[in-house]
Amino acid sequence: MPDFNTTIFTTTERIYMVDFARARTGSAHRRFPDVDNAGYRDDAFATEHGPIMSAMVGQTRVTVRLFRTEISPNARLFVVSSNPAIVEITSPVGNRQLRVARSHDIEFSALAAGRVKLEVRYNFVDGPIIGELYVQVYPRIQIPMVVHLLTVNGRNQPANFFSRACANRAARVARVTEFVNLANEGWIPHGVIFVITAFVDTVWGVAEIPSGSNSPGLIETLTAGMNSPNRSAVAVNVFIVPSIAATVTGIGVSTASARAFGLVTPAAPPPPPAVQRFGSGLFLHSASVATPQTIEHEMGHYMSLCGLPNQGHSSGDLNVPAGTHTRDDLVTRRRLMYPIVSLPNAAPSTWRNNTGYGNQKAGSFITYRRLPAAQDFTFEESNRARLATLVPQFFAP
Repeated sequence: MPDFNTTIFTTTERIYMVDFARARTGSAHRRFPDVDNAGYRDDAFATEHGPIMSAMVGQTRVTVRLFRTEISPNARLFVVSSNPAIVEITSPVGNRQLRVARSHDIEFSALAAGRVKLEVRYNFVDGPIIGELYVQVYPRIQIPMVVHLLTVNGRNQPANFFSRACANRAARVARVTEFVNLANEGWIPHGVIFVITAFVDTVWGVAEIPSGSNSPGLIETLTAGMNSPNRSAVAVNVFIVPSIAATVTGIGVSTASARAFGLVTPAAPPPPPAVQRFGSGLFLHSASVATPQTIEHEMGHYMSLCGLPNQGHSSGDLNVPAGTHTRDDLVTRRRLMYPIVSLPNAAPSTWRNNTGYGNQKAGSFITYRRLPAAQDFTFEESNRARLATLVPQFFAP
């Protein structure tokens, strides 16, 4: 069998003999990041053509799967890092030759910040390059969180706390910590890690919820967050709300969104030492079916990932006019930020049960490449989220 057996139909056709994808199916995992293979163009790096993934400095055994798509499994292939000081390949070992098989798992360590290529070379370790995977290694950005375990007009946290029986405060602390740790699995490859710095018991009364309700509506909940006791000005305020009179599992509100929604008081910055108070934060409904992915997604909103009119996700979102932004494809359906409204977990569409994250589970894919604005201005989420953390008032009083 020859190494190559491909029919070229046009003189401008580009043939990719190998491809790359996530190395396992299931929940987001720091060792198995998703691969951005949504086309082979990146407006931010015009000379690059190929898929891209990322890791955080210090990660080891990061794994990606290579597929031989248009080349024989018997062809001699080698995988080489363009800069071993940034990315060191740890498997395959030795001369980095791939075994005789259709797919191969490649492992590497992220040693320093930078951008490299994993080059697939034909026949010799210094042979011609027949495929490339770009790897962006990010320095660590740590995002502190202060978690408010709320009592709202006398209403305490439910016994069934985030779908688990939690009879006391220690059990609730453990449950929230578990959720944040699992949410980190999707963000660590992007160099972002959430760290809980404190749990505080916070009481909302009529001063925060003027209606006196112990199950306030969404706007009243967000306004209470703006006026909440114990608010931190140096961390993301995470409000664990025992009951919300709305069909939400959580909502992430950035400082910019709080300003857009009118969740800021006073409207103009006051003279020091007075400060503006914002309704930014992560609000989680503890009696709902929220999951760790809820935190992944809503923290994406806190880091200003949205970009659609009225903060909508898709055509299934009531905030967006019917028929707008409709998409239904494999890339879209595995994205963390796009499909939560129109394709929630367990959505009854059997032909797309699994987009790579488990049966009937929505995805955690965060895009890397920048596409032309006329084509899609919601991409480049990885870099945009990181840049958002550097904006003044990312944390707000």
